[in-house]
Amino acid sequence: MIDRPIIFSAPMVRALLDGRKTQTRRLLYKKTKNVNSARLMAGHPTPRGRLGEDGLPSDISVDQCWTLSGWQKVKPGDRLWVREAFTQVGTMDPPWLVTKADCTPETIEEAGYRWRPSIHMPRWASRITLIVTGVKIGRLQEISAEDAEAEGCRYLYDGPGAGFWIVDGAPMECCSEGAVECFSRLWEAVNGERAWSANPFVVAITFRVVRGNIDQVLS
Repeated sequence: MIDRPIIFSAPMVRALLDGRKTQTRRLLYKKTKNVNSARLMAGHPTPRGRLGEDGLPSDISVDQCWTLSGWQKVKPGDRLWVREAFTQVGTMDPPWLVTKADCTPETIEEAGYRWRPSIHMPRWASRITLIVTGVKIGRLQEISAEDAEAEGCRYLYDGPGAGFWIVDGAPMECCSEGAVECFSRLWEAVNGERAWSANPFVVAITFRVVRGNIDQVLS
């Protein structure tokens, strides 16, 4: 069992706490500036076979340099502690932390506080622990409708936006076809334009959500 940090946006943190999100997808490969690191990967097995002489999957342009991300090492039983945007309010000891997922951002900003990026949340401040129950590697567009819903996509039956699949904070007007389309919009909102059509290899992680700091909960 290994403990790892994982970053989520405020809408995704709300989905975790609401019980709507039990899966996440992370890129299997990441760009690197170190050319030698990609060449050292030559012969490493991938879902599409073995990497070529340049250490790259056959369908990734050789003018880019890629290496395996740490997500390919995640195994069932691992624990992921969630990092989210936060700020420290006041001068109390221990500090009083407010998370972006739990309040209106403008309220904190008007009070003169600044949000700290998720990457800076320390382990002791994390309030959500994810127990990994399954891991699979594949293409992004292989996601099923069921898995897209597990990613946090939900259907609005009534009220504003009724008839659309949405994720909190994501555009609604383009997501009328189903959960997979909704997830594709979410993916591009996070990873950039055409990130969905690129259809990269991803690590799909299924987990159980536990409310509590990783050092205070049992696996």
